[in-house]
Amino acid sequence: MADIISYLEYNGEQTNIKTLRKDIETLQDHGFDIVRVPTRPVKYFMGSRKYELPELKLLIDAVSSSRFITQKKSREFAKKLTGKASEYQRKELRRNIIATHRVKTNNE
Repeated sequence: MADIISYLEYNGEQTNIKTLRKDIETLQDHGFDIVRVPTRPVKYFMGSRKYELPELKLLIDAVSSSRFITQKKSREFAKKLTGKASEYQRKELRRNIIATHRVKTNNE
């Protein structure tokens, strides 16, 4: 909660814990899979994401091993895909793909 409030205040939004709880409940009522972890302090996280971890791994591997995508563009795209995962899953997405006999193009 404190992290969310700090983030919102940093971006110019004024809020408090009570308002934020109501906002989260509203999002849950509208189908967002927001999970509440009853710890001290209470934590929240997105239960489901658009892409699951195995799907992201597959996409990153495909981009990294592709001949027609430059090395620079491969890294940029992998970074974007990694952003779709949770902070804990991002560690698993840092992969070193070694494709033998696979020359990457220099032409963008």
